[in-house]
Amino acid sequence: LVVELMQTALTVGYLGRPAAHAVFSPVAMIAGFSAMLVGFIAYFIGIAVAHAATVFAVSAVHLGRETSISECYGRVKGKYGRVLNVVFSVGLRVFGSALVLVLAAALIPAALVKRGTAAAAIGGVFFVLIAFVGGFVLVLLLYSRYALAVPACVLENLKARDAIKRSVALTAGNRGRIMVVAILVTIITGAVMGVLVLPATLLP
Repeated sequence: LVVELMQTALTVGYLGRPAAHAVFSPVAMIAGFSAMLVGFIAYFIGIAVAHAATVFAVSAVHLGRETSISECYGRVKGKYGRVLNVVFSVGLRVFGSALVLVLAAALIPAALVKRGTAAAAIGGVFFVLIAFVGGFVLVLLLYSRYALAVPACVLENLKARDAIKRSVALTAGNRGRIMVVAILVTIITGAVMGVLVLPATLLP
């Protein structure tokens, strides 16, 4: 959440600059792209490690054992590579599949628009909307399959492929509830981010 706020603040600050003073600079563009890439990598690593540490914390609570933040992060040591591999593999499967679906579906509207008729254009837009909804549903379905991959990796000390297989087995019969929880978390996170970030966007 903190990383997202920092990225949003930087974006708001950039977009808030007067357009009249904007000057195209290849160096600035490369620097900006590099900063975004570094930020994404840092965000990816932070999310993966925080997820693993949270798993240890939740496990300790369920076992009735006291723990601390430093202890939870300390238990992740030695598992960084596996955790990053799991998160990357799951992300590629979930969002990569949805992206392929949306891009493939976008080819049909493009072909319809070329006909030049209003009906074809409306049909193309409708098809794109269906593709995006289908992509969102696909993300939820795949996420519900792999939601326990990181816990399986760190608690059972499994490699990435085995952890993903273990997640598929553990989530069987509970994927509907996992999807509901994922939707609620997304809504709550979005609401909190909106409340915290909205004042910054209204500043002159």
